[in-house]
Amino acid sequence: MKKFIIVTLVAASILFVGCASEPKAKDPNVGPAQGQPATSEIIDHQFRGLSNVPNWVIMDQGEIEKLSDFKDYFVFKESLQGADLNATKVWASNFIVDSEIARLVSNRIQSKFAGAMVGSVNGADTYFEKIVKSLADAKVAGTRRHAEYWILRRYTDANKKTNDVYEYYILVKIPQQEVRNAVARAFDANPAKTETEVRARDVVRRTMDADKDW
Repeated sequence: MKKFIIVTLVAASILFVGCASEPKAKDPNVGPAQGQPATSEIIDHQFRGLSNVPNWVIMDQGEIEKLSDFKDYFVFKESLQGADLNATKVWASNFIVDSEIARLVSNRIQSKFAGAMVGSVNGADTYFEKIVKSLADAKVAGTRRHAEYWILRRYTDANKKTNDVYEYYILVKIPQQEVRNAVARAFDANPAKTETEVRARDVVRRTMDADKDW
């Protein structure tokens, strides 16, 4: 069976609410807004009829991390799009949290500190790349799947042609302190040897200490 996979990083959660014993709630997440053109609409989802689409599915990473359930955690939301629901479920079952999240943590650290390094320490790029590469291979303790969910979205183009796509989401949370520990281990494994590297290390550490998001 042919399938296509598009993995994206977005960032985002609260779990869905409702169960079979509760009254069936009207789901505002299904269907286009009244009177608006249907460029994209959710036409089905994992627990339609029992609960609404979970908020985390449509929230971005920053919004999710502000929720009380995720105090002191980083979150990552991995998503896949496919024409077949079974194919997306297979991908989800094969999703290896440790290796994938190590990569995502590495990317996040790289993005987070790249701005701090610009103009701060000339010639520090090589040392910084060593730290990021070390993090890409790191195992971050406390990493957990928090939730997963699928939706069926219908896309409509300007010619009214439709295309139905399954979207499968996995939400992972990681203790911020464990990420701090992983960064510290990366520095220990790559000790600063030159004046430039020492200054680069100190800039990153000061940034971490001053950043409230850590």
